[in-house]
Formats: sequence, C-alpha cells, structure tokens
Amino acid sequence: QKMANSRTKGATAERAIVKTLRDSLGDIVEAETLKRNLTQYQQKDCTDIIVGELFAVEVKHYKSGNWYREDWWQQACRSATLLRMVPVLAWRYDRQPFRWTMPIYSLDREYALVDDDHDFPREGNGMAPITMDTDTAMMVMREWL
Repeated sequence: QKMANSRTKGATAERAIVKTLRDSLGDIVEAETLKRNLTQYQQKDCTDIIVGELFAVEVKHYKSGNWYREDWWQQACRSATLLRMVPVLAWRYDRQPFRWTMPIYSLDREYALVDDDHDFPREGNGMAPITMDTDTAMMVMREWL
C-alpha cells in the first residue's frame, strides 16, 4: 500500500512539473515532447522528464523536510549523464512549492561548454548545485532553449 501511494504521489508531482514546463516553455519546446518518461519504471537511472534535447528532470515529492537529499541530486546527475544532458532536480515537500536544483554551470552556457560542444561538465566546480524557485528555473531553461 505504501509503495503504491508513493508511486501515485510521484506520478502526480511529475504531471504537475510537466504542466509547469508546458505553461512556461511550451512556446519554444514542442508541448507534446514535454511528457513523463514512462520507461523510468523499467530501467534504472532513467530520468523522469526530458525537456528539449537539453534537460533531464528528476522529480521528487516527499512528506516532510526542508532541503533536497544528496542521493536525489546524485540520481539526477547519473540519469543526465547517460543522456548527455543537463541535470535538473525538481523537488518539494507537502504544502511547499517546488524548488529546482541545477548545476551552477547552467547559469552560464559559455562556462558549460568549455572543451566539448556536445557534452557538459560532470565533475568539478561547475557541478556545484544551486537551488532556485520555479520562475527562476524556467528563466534559466528558456535561456538555453
């Protein structure tokens, strides 16, 4: 029962994030490409939502807490690495707004693509996570798309 409830809660959170992404980015990313990645249930380290060809979004919604857990960020980074995308962690606790965590390089595209135009930093200072509200996250993603 508990597992089914947490899966339902997760799916509900993913649908909310898809709606936010469609509302905020639907004019620059084909709305129908912004959807839940249902293979995540069959495959390990598979991201929840893909935005364009750039962002791999991991979504978490838990009952209580005040900050993201390190293993959530590690999971987001692993799945993004497999796709050669920028990791994004969208997370919240009950009765709180979503917050978004991305690597600090996401604020400056020039910094991100230092020596390879087809991949992003996977370690070092550029991977330092920064957390922002939804409006800021949408602004950062718009800049890249």
